Amino acid sequence: MAKKPNIIEAFESPELFGSLFKDQKTWGAWKTFLKALYGLPLSSDDYKMYVACTDRKAVPKTSFEEAYAIVGRRGGKTQTVALIAVYEALFGDWQKYLSRGETAYIFSIATDKTQARIALDYIRGILEIFPDVVSKELTNEIRLKNRVTISVKTCNFRAARGYSTACIILDELAFYRSENSANPAEELIISLLPSLLPKAKLIGISTPYGKFGYFYQIFSKHFGDENSDILVWRAGTRVMNPQYRQDIIDRLYKRDKSAMKSEFYAEFREDLESYLSEDILERAIVSGCRMVPYDSEKNYQAFVDPSGGRKDSFSMAIAHQEDKSVMLDYISEIKPPFNPSEAVKIFAEIFSNYRITNVVGDRYAAEFVVSLFKENGIYYKESKLNKSEIFLEFAGLMSINAVKLLDNERMKNQFLSLERKTQSGGNDIVEKVVGMHDDIANSVAGVCVSVYKNIASKPTEAELKARLPHLSSTRKRSPFESAAEEMHKIMISSGCTKL
Repeated sequence: MAKKPNIIEAFESPELFGSLFKDQKTWGAWKTFLKALYGLPLSSDDYKMYVACTDRKAVPKTSFEEAYAIVGRRGGKTQTVALIAVYEALFGDWQKYLSRGETAYIFSIATDKTQARIALDYIRGILEIFPDVVSKELTNEIRLKNRVTISVKTCNFRAARGYSTACIILDELAFYRSENSANPAEELIISLLPSLLPKAKLIGISTPYGKFGYFYQIFSKHFGDENSDILVWRAGTRVMNPQYRQDIIDRLYKRDKSAMKSEFYAEFREDLESYLSEDILERAIVSGCRMVPYDSEKNYQAFVDPSGGRKDSFSMAIAHQEDKSVMLDYISEIKPPFNPSEAVKIFAEIFSNYRITNVVGDRYAAEFVVSLFKENGIYYKESKLNKSEIFLEFAGLMSINAVKLLDNERMKNQFLSLERKTQSGGNDIVEKVVGMHDDIANSVAGVCVSVYKNIASKPTEAELKARLPHLSSTRKRSPFESAAEEMHKIMISSGCTKL
């Protein structure tokens, strides 16, 4: 290791990484990607592959410091980025940029702990070839004797300050999700970029997903752009891994064409879209308003999303009519673990503060939830709409600016994590992303839809007047007519819709 090899030399050398890749020919596409990434000469075959996978014709003259690879499943992504991480750790020559006592970090960032462990196992497997370079192994990182540490994190990693970063690997970037952030991928990258050392690389790699989010934005803006200093590479599974069996792809493709185009042919899914855009949400949010206190002049409604207390949160939301729109007044969430009986008591007290005795809730709520509310003086009524139907109606209200929302970050992030999918029959459904929660979003959407339905069905003041007998101002009113007029005034002020 006295002379620094380029990454292809290291890839092919039996003394370095070559022993890990027994059939070098099957890794030809990945070698082309690495040549383009590091600004190495391309052969004629490399050039054809480069043009096909980047939609560029000009040969790169220098290396790229930022690159994204959109590759089908089982295409060798994690193994390749593990190789890049170890290569940069061993041959990056980072000490010249470090102060006394400083360490250069290489971050491999995964979607979750399981994926992070897989990435770390690949890295450990490569480093077994070089046992003398390892100083110490910890649960989530490996410290090397050359003052470089390879650290594996999940995508909710935020403590970027204080690090000197030699390389950032973003594994399965299209699937980064976090309830603490509306745009976890973008926010993570922005937080890490200032820590990069000179000539450090940022590499995002993933199977594609829907046509939304940071990964798709990068693809849309930079794929095929000859002038971009960001490399975007796209290739299907068998382009990058020709050993993967085509018959498996064909069999799965028959089951779900849209999903398998993404999984194996690296195409962003046409049947998926984000449920609500951040712009639409921000337009509805009343900045700085966390809750609206009770007003005796208002009539309030509530919606609850119950839970047994083990896995999901127990959430509720309160809202009222304000002119021709809905105003969200209150949001509450009790996170697991909790005692359902105690949770219902807490919510029942809040409902009593808003003079609410009837609530609408999830139609799949267990009978014990109904009983617990009844014990606390609250009548629980199941929603006629399921969760997806509620979300679809709520999206319609948002599109016509019929809702004013509280300033609540968890609510916002849950709405942004929802996905709208077109089914084979043409109907849309709204679902949460696996691993995310939608409890608050469901309660908020439910109460807003309930309140707006009352607005839509409520007669105007003119219509209410038309339903009463004509009251002449010139003749003397009978006691019955006077009582009717008084009742009419009370109904108008109270918002009552039925005579």
